[in-house]
Amino acid sequence: MDLEGLAELPSWDWPRDAVETILAGLVEGERGAPGRLQAAELAGEISVMDDRLAEALLAVVRDPTESERVRGTAAISLGPVLEELDMDGGLDFDDAVVSASTARRVRETLREVYLDPSTPKDVRRRTLEASVRSPEHWHAGAIRAAYHDNDESWRLTAVFGMRFVAGFEDEIVEALASLDPLVRYEAVQAVGSWRVEAAWPVIRDILVAEGGDRDLLLAAIEAVTSLHSDPELIAEALSPLAESPDPEIAEAVLDALLMAHAPWAGGEDDEPDGPWMF
Repeated sequence: MDLEGLAELPSWDWPRDAVETILAGLVEGERGAPGRLQAAELAGEISVMDDRLAEALLAVVRDPTESERVRGTAAISLGPVLEELDMDGGLDFDDAVVSASTARRVRETLREVYLDPSTPKDVRRRTLEASVRSPEHWHAGAIRAAYHDNDESWRLTAVFGMRFVAGFEDEIVEALASLDPLVRYEAVQAVGSWRVEAAWPVIRDILVAEGGDRDLLLAAIEAVTSLHSDPELIAEALSPLAESPDPEIAEAVLDALLMAHAPWAGGEDDEPDGPWMF
């Protein structure tokens, strides 16, 4: 199966030789070609990640002759494996998809490429966005510098990073007022990560707004359970959306209510259709 065939399937349905196909696209593909970009995107699936793919992605990230878009995509594709290792504590590599030495090279390379002043801006942004998924001591300063940059794209990168790096509650609340919908979305995601209680009035307004941004609403629904521990308050905030005609919104609400052990407003004798189960 070729790269286009893989792109049309969920990763769990990929054939066993998928990693070889992706690796060939990264190593043998023409620089800047669509196939090389597609290979860099597919390589980010954690189900196929291994030392060989990680090293191939690093080679692309380091290559100054490669297109900025492909280099940036390769960097982003290294983010999921860093996040998985961080969730596991980064201590036991017996079951990890990459070795300890490869993980170390990924972290070191992303930092080096980010710090290199000759690296194009968008590649630097992507290396920061990937590397923050396994926070290190240098990330706080990098995020702070990006947030105060006059370039709005750096501000977006900074707020994305605040989802993973602690200590930016004031900046997250400030970013919720941004006119940039992408910045605002990332700020809502960060609220959910760090239980930024001062953000509750904004989250509440998003929940009751009519005709608002759908992705923003989904992020706000997810954030509610991190802001409140009282099941009754969670139910009060979310139950009006439980019968949304949008099935994804209704499912997100019911999942949040279930996670919080919150009562559904319809009552015991009027259970909603869909994913509500015990």
